[in-house]
Amino acid sequence: MVQRRTKLIVADNSGVQWMTITHIYGASKQKFAHLGDVVQCVVKRADPNGIVKDDELVKVVVARTKKEYRRRDGSYIRFDDNAGIVIDNPDDKNPRGTRVFGPVARELKEKGFDKKEDKNFEQNLPQGKFIEYEISYWKKISHSVRYIFKIRALFSEIKKVEAVKDKDKIEADEGRVSMFFDGFIEHDYENRWDDRPLLIFFRTLYEKFIYKAYTERFEQRLTKDTHDLYNVIKSFLNMHRYYRVVSRIPHFAH
Repeated sequence: MVQRRTKLIVADNSGVQWMTITHIYGASKQKFAHLGDVVQCVVKRADPNGIVKDDELVKVVVARTKKEYRRRDGSYIRFDDNAGIVIDNPDDKNPRGTRVFGPVARELKEKGFDKKEDKNFEQNLPQGKFIEYEISYWKKISHSVRYIFKIRALFSEIKKVEAVKDKDKIEADEGRVSMFFDGFIEHDYENRWDDRPLLIFFRTLYEKFIYKAYTERFEQRLTKDTHDLYNVIKSFLNMHRYYRVVSRIPHFAH
């Protein structure tokens, strides 16, 4: 829970260092904002090289609060700081930065921020359990272009085994794991230019000759973000000694 004049730190790479809340969107007499709510802030300090400048009024979605927040299931969640993510407007909820730092509550997903589970398949086979899991994240970067990150995980020959941890015998899963990371740019994701062949023709000309410089910059940024995502997950799983890069999908994935 935050209110007017509350100091927020930024949870993205938009260039803002800290800001204060000036307005809370919602009812006219609304005094407090919670996780996932949109507020208006004034930037008190920003990086001179960032996309947001000092004293600029920005729209911000609340990502973390020091005050505990009660969820629908009865549990409570709180953080060590008050933080927000700078967005374009309350309707699109498109972040102005390219990356979000630190923990972010699931309430943001519940209020329209985009994630989709494409596949969650499990099968018991004689040689062990097979699991296929695929998830996509996307982020709008303009009115017609968005980034899409896709993570595909394949688990095969999963069996229960006995292992030793800290001199204690435990039961663990053993098997083979392959993970695939894809990043790509989708143009005209709302299909505004697909109604007539003439519109498709003009869209192709626009993308190849006018918008090409921006597209190349987007591709470079997407490549970097995809590699960063890969490194974060690799470190989290502590697989730096065991992973092996594959150039094609293994036979058991077909």
